[in-house]
Amino acid sequence: SPVKTPDRGEGKSGGREASVSFPCAAMASRRFSPLLFLSLTVCVYAAAVTGIPQAPKQRLRTLFAQPQPDRVLVCPRERLPLRKELSIYGATKRETRVSEAGVRYPVTRAYVDLLASSGRSSSQKGLTPNQLADELKELFATRVQTQMFRTPLLSYVYERGWRQNFKNAGFPGIEKEYDEVRQFFQPVADGVVVDMSCGSGLMYRRLVKSGEYGRVIACDYSEAMLRETRRRSIAEGLSAASLELCRCDVAQLPMRDGSVDAMHAGVCLNEEPSSGLDIN
Repeated sequence: SPVKTPDRGEGKSGGREASVSFPCAAMASRRFSPLLFLSLTVCVYAAAVTGIPQAPKQRLRTLFAQPQPDRVLVCPRERLPLRKELSIYGATKRETRVSEAGVRYPVTRAYVDLLASSGRSSSQKGLTPNQLADELKELFATRVQTQMFRTPLLSYVYERGWRQNFKNAGFPGIEKEYDEVRQFFQPVADGVVVDMSCGSGLMYRRLVKSGEYGRVIACDYSEAMLRETRRRSIAEGLSAASLELCRCDVAQLPMRDGSVDAMHAGVCLNEEPSSGLDIN
């Protein structure tokens, strides 16, 4: 609490003054008894607790709610800042991202889902009819290529032959591409960089391993690709804590204006609907 606890009198407890007083003078002259001893013990403990500094309580709260909003990620709907919120029920831990308007976005084991349709208000239970209609419209309006990349099969074969075939279209290969990206990103070392439409994490893993950037975020519309990115990253020795994966839509990027120093988007513009508008 920001309100300072007033001093209680003489004597010190927990770094702040506290005292114990009896309801009446006669109580002090009463015959000693176990019950009276227990009462006095409770009174002393209660007086001491009132003098406990609030800092430990504040630190405890930060374990369950991020004190400051995220400097990059925002709600894709209202563009409001997001905070991390953690709930623990027995052995079950549930993490969410919450906007200032109370819209909650789920966090899975692999990624934070910042798709606009994934957000739920505090009072909402399940999808409303309008939201269901919007999701169906989005499903049928989205190009076939976008939905194809959401399949587990394609995420499985992507680095097992699919990506290698890009050489036939003139791509120099991931190592040459990474060298070019690293040179382009050199002026923003220690900054925030994003691998948009990261796929299975070919470029993202190299950016994280380099250790040259303060924050590296991988984004993709495909849940299967994000899970594959996490699996391959951990298999290559990266810790789960070092990964930051985000599911989002390029048409509604959940990022503050001016918060990203550099962005990589490789082999993806042909898969994104209305890509010209998205780039603008």
